Formats: sequence, C-alpha cells, structure tokens
Amino acid sequence: MVKRGAVLITVKVKDVMELPELAGSKLVAGETGIERVVSWAHVVDLNEVLEWVQGGELLFTTGMGMRDNISQMPELVRECYKRGVVGLVINVGPHIQQTPPEVLATANELDFPIFEVPWEVKLVKVTRAIYTYIAKKNIEEKSIQDIFENVLEGSAYNYDNLLARAASCDYDLTAPHQIMVIKFEQLASYLKEAGMLSEQQMVVIKLEILSTILGVFERLGKKVLTLIRLDTVVIMLPSQRNYKEQQKTREIANELLRTLPGRFSGLSFRIGWGNPYKDISEAKKSLAQAEQAIRVVSTLPEAQKVMGYDELGFYKVLFNIKDREELESFRSEVLDGLLEYDGKHAAELANTLSTFLEENGNCARVSERLYIHRNTLKYRLQKIADISGRNLSDPNDRMLLYFATIVNKFLRL
Repeated sequence: MVKRGAVLITVKVKDVMELPELAGSKLVAGETGIERVVSWAHVVDLNEVLEWVQGGELLFTTGMGMRDNISQMPELVRECYKRGVVGLVINVGPHIQQTPPEVLATANELDFPIFEVPWEVKLVKVTRAIYTYIAKKNIEEKSIQDIFENVLEGSAYNYDNLLARAASCDYDLTAPHQIMVIKFEQLASYLKEAGMLSEQQMVVIKLEILSTILGVFERLGKKVLTLIRLDTVVIMLPSQRNYKEQQKTREIANELLRTLPGRFSGLSFRIGWGNPYKDISEAKKSLAQAEQAIRVVSTLPEAQKVMGYDELGFYKVLFNIKDREELESFRSEVLDGLLEYDGKHAAELANTLSTFLEENGNCARVSERLYIHRNTLKYRLQKIADISGRNLSDPNDRMLLYFATIVNKFLRL
C-alpha cells in the first residue's frame, strides 16, 4: 500500500535557467541533462565543492579558484556528476573567459549541463531568485500532493472543498480518472554502481525518475497528478472507461517503459493501472486495482511489464477469494507431486509446465523462453505427465493444470 512521505519538488535545471534573472545565459554543453531536478543552488569555488555536495545542487562559479588549475576542471566535472550535482553555471569573465573545450567534451559525454552567464550577472541576486522560486514551487506542489493524498486515502470529509482546492491549482478533479502505478526495482544496486551512496543522492535519483515520467506525460499532452513513495510512483491520469481510451493508457505505459530504462539503465520498471472512475471517492479502489495488476505483472515473463486491471482475467477471481486454505488445497491436489520433485532434484518442472501452458503448447517458443534444447523440453514434459498423472494433450487436463499454475503464482505473490 502506498504510504505518505516527504514532498518531493520537481524543479528542473531548465526551469531555473529560464528565470528572468538568468536572461543572457547560454547552454554550452550537456543539453540532454537539463531535465535533471534541482534541490538547491550554491555559489562556490570549484576546488572546494567536493567537500560538501550531497546531490541535486546546481552550482554557480566565477572560477576564481580555478584560473591557475584549469586543467583540473574535466576531472572536477566528473566528480560533480558522480556526486549528484545537476549542473554548472560559469560566470565568464576575468577568471574563466570561456569554458575550455575539454570541459565541454566531458560534460557532453556525461549529459552534464554547463551554462555560461555574462560577468555582469550578479550571482547573489540569481541565487536569491532561485531560492524564492523553489520555495514557491514547494508550497504549490505540497498543496497539490496533499489533495492527491486525501483522494487516494478516501479520507476527505468534504469532497466539495477538495474539488475547489484542486480547481484553485488549475486541476479538474470532476473529470473521469484512473490510477496508474509505476514500480522501480534494484535502486540500491543502481546507486552503488553509480557511486551514489548517500540518502540525499537516493532522493535525487527518485526525483529524476519522477521528472522523466512527467516529461513523458507532457510530451503526450496529458496533465497528471503524481506522488512518489519508496519505490513507487502513483499517477492520477485523466481517462474515460472505453476501449479507445484504455488503448491510449496502454500506449502511455509502453512509452514510459521505452523511456525509463534508457534513462536509468540498471533499474527495472513495472507498470499497472486500475479501472477509470467518475467519482473521486472511487480513486482508492482504482489504486488497489493498479497495485493488484503490478503484483500479477511480477509473475509474467520479462517482456510483459505492463498490465491493466481489466486484463487480469482469472486473477480477479483469486484476489476476491477470502479462503486461502481452499486455494492451497487445490494447488496441493494438482501440483504437489511436481513441486516436491522440483524441491528434491532442483528441477524446473513447475516452471516448465507454466511456460508450456502460457505459450499454448508452442514448443519452439517454450524452448526459447527457457533457454533449453527441444529434447530437454520433451523430456521434461514427459516427466510432468508421469508425475502429475495428467495428459497434456487433453483440454480438460490442460485447463486444470493451467488454473493450478496460476493459483501457485498467486499464492507466492
């Protein structure tokens, strides 16, 4: 279940650099990194920066401490990137008249944005404007997220007041919506691989994930509400309950799944969504459905990472069965022999059976999915038939075995 947490503000590098106080700034490297999220801004001497950065900082410098050590700048850029700094703004003038080519090359390699601003720009005035902007966004997003939290919890005692608050933030909660959930995994190993070990750096990566998700919705012309909790992003998506609209939801999920792994190589993503609803009091139900879809996705082949609640099929029945003992009894009756054999011999009979039934008996696809030779598959299928006492060519036996494998996966969720 999604729980409350700290509000995460998605102020991007490009947003900050578009402030009036930074008119005249020029992006000179790392263009694809301007979507990164800024937590704070500092004016620094670059040779001191590595002592205190925590991640998420946009750094401004006159380069005064570097003018005699320009050759060190590429390595400092690499260290800044490694520690989660989101960009560098150079106040070009007497100390650094132009960003060195080798620094630009390093920044482009890392997608690390570097800007130049004229010497006349007063950095104290700029950072004050950034602090004010971040504080304003903090207030706005906290209000919106508070509204979303209340909607999801179904705890709003006055829905009219909630609708009015959302309208004041230019969001229409009276329109039909559905809840989408995006789950990301292997975050700890991803951070370790990137050399990011602090709590702040973890927050920065989560913000980057959220920012990337919002960027996809912006490109698709969808205005959404979002929350990020632990390893999950929850999205309130405007949508109608008809086939055409639900196809669009699937297309959005597939676009997210194309975009996120490319941006965060090493993380695994799964996406599920609930049914659309007309009344915001039903948002909590749509969230529960999305979470059920996510759980089912975890049992499916690697290529199938998105699913809507309306696609759960037999799993819907299982989620509504309260007597777990009946399900365990059914699994035991049909599969115990195979499961016991697997346990004793470290075999893969139950998994082979499940894959065989999912692929409707197509041995070529089963062999490909399991990375085994056709002869190995043939041996396993005969073993399954012998142990289970079922005929894999008989429609009734196959149906029984299929339901049993589904129940087995469900009980392990």
